[in-house]
Amino acid sequence: MRVAELRELLGRATLLPGSKRACVALLLRVAPKARSAKPELQQQLSAGAAPDEDSGGLAGEGRAAHARKVFAAADVRDLEAFFILRASNDDDRWGGQVGLPGGRQNAGEEDRATAAREVFEEVGLVLPELDKSLLPNPRKNSPFAFVGRIHDRKVLQGKNALIVCSFVYLQVTDETLTLMPEPSEVGACGWSPLDMFLEDDVAQPLSFSVGDMGFPKENPKAFKLMQLLRLDRMFFTMVPLRVDPLYISAEVDTRTGHAQPASPSLTPPEDEQAVRQAFYLWGMTLGIVNDLLVDMSGIRTERIGVTDRILPGFKVEKLFGSKAHNFLLHSLRRGYHMAFDEPMPWSMYMRTYPMLVLALTSATPVILGTSFLSRL
Repeated sequence: MRVAELRELLGRATLLPGSKRACVALLLRVAPKARSAKPELQQQLSAGAAPDEDSGGLAGEGRAAHARKVFAAADVRDLEAFFILRASNDDDRWGGQVGLPGGRQNAGEEDRATAAREVFEEVGLVLPELDKSLLPNPRKNSPFAFVGRIHDRKVLQGKNALIVCSFVYLQVTDETLTLMPEPSEVGACGWSPLDMFLEDDVAQPLSFSVGDMGFPKENPKAFKLMQLLRLDRMFFTMVPLRVDPLYISAEVDTRTGHAQPASPSLTPPEDEQAVRQAFYLWGMTLGIVNDLLVDMSGIRTERIGVTDRILPGFKVEKLFGSKAHNFLLHSLRRGYHMAFDEPMPWSMYMRTYPMLVLALTSATPVILGTSFLSRL
């Protein structure tokens, strides 16, 4: 699929209202290997490489026409995507996780302007919507062109509800970009081949014990019951990323995977293994990639996910070690989606479902006993 075709498909994104918003950018570029193998594509990219208008760079309609030519020439399988490892921060719910550059919206900002400002603040890259007053050279061209928008996502519920808007950009020049990660926000960053998400065996399980959330300390007896019911461990899908080259702006704690502020540099060889172990994609950002590749473009036929086969030809997402729980939760999530026209919130099936099963299990002997006594 050409990027021009993808651009058409991204014109039908679902937009959600909400006053609290965060905006992220999925930045794409043509992989160096593809540029070497396809001289005509390299020629198209070279045509827009002048860094600013004063040095002969394209502007206005000329730049838009150049972007359309690159969109028509570039194949999605030849692209790389840019990801960051967020620095550990107690105030950031996504601290220590791999994601896309972006952040919260300021009052009065447009969605794409928010994404552009956050990308510039976090990694120093310039998007077309960036307020040029932030640049030393206001006539500097952006090396990126806007491709389209991915479905908005709703995070949390009620008064804390946050709308996450995701935008796709493609680098339409062949210049080498200078990355300037902000150490307090970005622990590491780099480019990963997009076609790795098209591999059949890319999904791997990421498991953790509910004990890691402090639950046993709150109620040890309930935790033992959760172990008996096989609710004590949850599974999520992760994708280990192949990032080359990998840049860091922090040392990574190999025990927690969290990045600690330091000065930006290329990854030293002795630190590379520790950083790469922390560089796996899961959660909301993996959901955004799934929305792009499956729901919006059809590049993949199935969402990336670890599954549990319930019956021949029927499988559901694996979230617990029990097929019964996985099937029941799958049914509840589908019912919730049909009733409210939005996915069941992550917090609901992570916390509420186990609590509901525990409550029903604890209440069953009481209900049966009361029913028995009422018949005497």
